Amino acid sequence: MKQPSKNRNATFQIKEPDMPVRWGRLDALLLGILLLVYGILSFVNLGDRTAPQTHIRHGKNDQIIVALAQPEDVAKLNFFRGQTITDYNISYSDDGQAWQNVSVQKNTNVFQWVSVAVNARAQYIKMIPLENNKAYLYEVGLFDENDKPIKIASVTGCETPERLADEQNLVPSMPSYLNGSYFDEIYHARTAYENVHRIEPTETSHPPLGKLFIALGTQMFGMTPFGWRFMGNLFGIFMILAIYLLARRITKKPWFAFIAAFLLTFDFMHFTQTRIATIDSYPVVFILLSYYFMYCFYAGNYQKTGLKQPLLSLLGSGIFFGLACASKWTGIYSGFGLAAIFFLHMAGRLRDYLQAKKQGGAAEKAVAAYGKQTAVILLCCVGFFIVIPCAIYFASYIPFRFIEGHPYTFRELLDYQKNMFSYHNKLQQSHPYASMWYTWPIMYKPMWYYYQDLGAGQISTISCFGNPAVWWVGLIAFFATLFTALKKRDGKAWFLVLALLSQIVPWMPIPRVLFIYHYFASTPFLMIMTAYALQNIYADIKTDVGKRRFYAGAGAYLGVVALLFVLFYPVISGMPVAKDYVAYV
Repeated sequence: MKQPSKNRNATFQIKEPDMPVRWGRLDALLLGILLLVYGILSFVNLGDRTAPQTHIRHGKNDQIIVALAQPEDVAKLNFFRGQTITDYNISYSDDGQAWQNVSVQKNTNVFQWVSVAVNARAQYIKMIPLENNKAYLYEVGLFDENDKPIKIASVTGCETPERLADEQNLVPSMPSYLNGSYFDEIYHARTAYENVHRIEPTETSHPPLGKLFIALGTQMFGMTPFGWRFMGNLFGIFMILAIYLLARRITKKPWFAFIAAFLLTFDFMHFTQTRIATIDSYPVVFILLSYYFMYCFYAGNYQKTGLKQPLLSLLGSGIFFGLACASKWTGIYSGFGLAAIFFLHMAGRLRDYLQAKKQGGAAEKAVAAYGKQTAVILLCCVGFFIVIPCAIYFASYIPFRFIEGHPYTFRELLDYQKNMFSYHNKLQQSHPYASMWYTWPIMYKPMWYYYQDLGAGQISTISCFGNPAVWWVGLIAFFATLFTALKKRDGKAWFLVLALLSQIVPWMPIPRVLFIYHYFASTPFLMIMTAYALQNIYADIKTDVGKRRFYAGAGAYLGVVALLFVLFYPVISGMPVAKDYVAYV
């Protein structure tokens, strides 16, 4: 005959909150090492701190003539385009009368040096704009076949022509990512400039906050490659802090938080995506912090601790959720995960309440305030996750009110959102780097952000993909965490699974063209899952020998991660390297 359960008549106990563990010196040491190492790596060769600042604005009727003191063997003409650009018909002459065409230099990218081969003996170089759009031109320079600068005697044919030859020390012999924009920087760096100068923005496919951060960097360091990349790179460092915070709160152990942060530190995509002046750094940091505060709520129990701490946690989560949404719409995706985790927690509190009420007596009295507390939390969440995020989102458009000649009305801002949605919904044209969401974890189609042939068998490249030892092990960790969530009903595992799915599932039905960098916001959760899976393995080890083997295995794994970063560093950093090496790795 089956024996009755010993716990059948046990007194109901309110679930104890999972309280955080205080940080110690080990946390400061481990985190400090990662921040220092990554800070050095990321700021090295981030970009030049100087770039031409004076410019002219010319039209179709201008004929810009660069004159030398005497005829010289001119190998190439370099010039720096500004925020508005045009095509040029370029020609040369040795007497100023008879002109030979060199080329028609087509409209390319903003805030970027352009190099045009001349390879002729000439005393005059002429640039004729082909469009009447008042293009900006900042500086011109001439070089001989040995890449030595040729002194310019004068510039004529436009207003304030002296500005085109007043910063000759800044003219590079070869354009590169170090001295100009590349990839999508042509949109975001330009929009940052427009925000600073109260010009109607050109790039309108994303909310403004990320571009306002970029503008802040240009205000601190000038409209230079270092300036427009500074804030994104700084947020890449903050991202390491954010993942450590969340992993530390979940695992409660410094070493496992260190593992998660270490994986992010040496992930290729994190390195590439945060060093380019696009907006992806900002929402990912804010998403991680929104989940950190949501976990503080999720791990607690307001029936036991009261409302103060849970409400503060929800407020923090809502604020960072709003900041993420105001940076990029991928922040909205995190709202699905935050909501799922919130209601999972609330379902647990409802279950406790019903169990206590059924038992009656002291147990029912212990949850007497449940109804009032729950009502307060639900009401506050309307403010925390709807009102405040909407306020932050529309506050990011405040600079639009100061656009010269066209201050935006609220109605126009609403239309702006419709146009933004229409743009992404209709962005369905083919692209050589396009990839479906299910190919991202296996890195089926990486992206080249930058490629330059330096000659003599050397190239410079910046590519976007993940560290295989991080992404592929993370994929295994996801299934291990999912198994733990389903098999053991593990609350931490469910938290991580819901967080990850909220960042990847919304991409599945989207018809627009997709790229591997859309996976960026998902990757930190894979890294935390890896750390959590390792912690679960460690918890099952009972012998000292087994623990020593675990330490050796974990250390070897992190060593492989770091080694791969070193091997692929030339491919992801723009460092000059042999073309054969890139083909090999």
